[in-house]
Amino acid sequence: KGLNVAANTIRDIVDYTLKFKEQPLNEDAVKQAKKLVLDTLGVSISGWKEPSIAKIYRAIDRGDSTWTAQAFGTGERLPLEWAIICNGALARVQDYMDVYYDLDASHPAEYIPFVFCCCDALGLSGEQAIRGILLAYDLQGWFTENMRCNRNGWHYATVASAVCTAVFGMLLSCDREQLANMMAVNCCCNYTSLGIGAQTDMKTLAFALSAANSVKAARLAMAGIQGSADALDNLFRMTGNSDAIFSPLVPEQPRIFRTSIKPYPSEFMAHSALAALDEILTEEDIRAEDIAGIHIAVHDWATWIARECSYHPMNREESDHSLPYCIAARLVFGTLTTAQFQDKAWENSRVKALMSRIKVEADPGLEALYPKARPAVVSITLKDGRKLSGRVDHPLGDYQNPMSYAQVLEKFCRCAGEILPDEKAHAIIDAVDSMETKQVTELMRLMRWTD
Repeated sequence: KGLNVAANTIRDIVDYTLKFKEQPLNEDAVKQAKKLVLDTLGVSISGWKEPSIAKIYRAIDRGDSTWTAQAFGTGERLPLEWAIICNGALARVQDYMDVYYDLDASHPAEYIPFVFCCCDALGLSGEQAIRGILLAYDLQGWFTENMRCNRNGWHYATVASAVCTAVFGMLLSCDREQLANMMAVNCCCNYTSLGIGAQTDMKTLAFALSAANSVKAARLAMAGIQGSADALDNLFRMTGNSDAIFSPLVPEQPRIFRTSIKPYPSEFMAHSALAALDEILTEEDIRAEDIAGIHIAVHDWATWIARECSYHPMNREESDHSLPYCIAARLVFGTLTTAQFQDKAWENSRVKALMSRIKVEADPGLEALYPKARPAVVSITLKDGRKLSGRVDHPLGDYQNPMSYAQVLEKFCRCAGEILPDEKAHAIIDAVDSMETKQVTELMRLMRWTD
C-alpha cells in the first residue's frame, strides 16, 4: 500500500511547487509571513550571544562559491551553504522560534533564514522570499500532519531535504524534471537521527545542515547526478505511516496560520504548564521555599521533557528541554527569559532543590485532547497546607490563542535590544513591513551588527 505513495510523493510535491509558483499570494498570509519573519529575525539577533554560535562561525570554510549570501551578525558574504548554516543556527539556538504541532512537531521558521540566504544569493525580491516562505510552511505543515518522525527516532530535519529542495528549486525557476531530480538526490542522503539522551549543539545545527545539503544536491543534480525517486516514500514506511496519501496542499487557510509563536524560550511542550503556573502567580505571591511539592499533569508526549535526565540538565540545550527546570527557574528567578538559560543557571542550588519536588505525569484525559489542544494542569501544595491549581489548554502564542502583532513586536524589540541599538532595530521592523517592495539583499544588510 505504501509503495503507491513511494511512486508518487516526489512527483506530487514537484507538481504542487510549480503550481504554487504561479498562484497569487494570499494577503493575510503575507501579513502572517511578515509577522513570523520579524519574530525569527528577533530571536536570531538574540541568539548571537550563545557560546555555540562562536564555535560555528570559527568553523566557516570561506572557499570560492558560485552562490554567496550574507551571514547574520558579521555581514560577511559566505558560500551559500555556510551562510545557511550560520543564519539557521542563530534562529534555532535559543529554542525561541515558532512550532507547528500535529501528528509530529516541527519549527518551520527555520526555513526563513534558508529562504533569505537563497534569495540573497540569487538576487531575488522580498515578494519572492515571501512566496518561498509560504511554500515551505505548506509543505512542512503537511509533513508534520502526516509523518511520525519524532516518535520513531527521526528528527524532522529529515523532511527538510524535500522541503528545502522544493523551495530552492522554485526560486531557481527549475523545470519539472530538474526539480524532481534535485529532490530525489537530496532525499536519498539526509536522514537525521533524533537524539533521545543528552542534548547537544546538534539541536541547533540539525536543520541548518540538512538545509545546506539542499544546495549541494542542486549542484549535483545540475551536473547530471540522479537520485532515487522513491526515497521520500521509504521514509514514510520507516516512520510508521505508509498509509499517508499526498493530499492537495492548499487547505482552506494557508498552513502558515497553523504555526504557534513562542512566548518562552523553551521546548513548546513546556508552554502550557508555564502558562498555567503564570495563572497561579497572578493570584498568589509564592516563593520557591514555600512550596512542598508541584504536580504537573500533561498529555503523553510532553513527558518526554520530564524524563529522569530532565531533572539533571547539564547545558543550555538540556535545560530548555526540561519541564522541571523551566518551572523551577520561573519560580526561583521570577521570570523565564533567555537569561535563565545562560551562565549555568541550571546549576543554581535553589532551582535544583525545587526541581526535586516536581512530579510530572501523563493524564489519559489530557492525552485524549492532543493534538487539538496541548493541555497541562499545574497543582502546587504549599508548606502551610494550601493547594493551588491552574490549567491551560492553549497557551499564549498557540495558533488557537495567537500572539498579536503588537506582542510579536514587543518580543522582537526585547530580543533585538540585547544586541542592537533602537535605531537599527526599528530599521529592521520597517524593512520587514515593506519587504515585498525590496530586494532581500537590502534587508540582509540590516542584519549586520559586528565586524
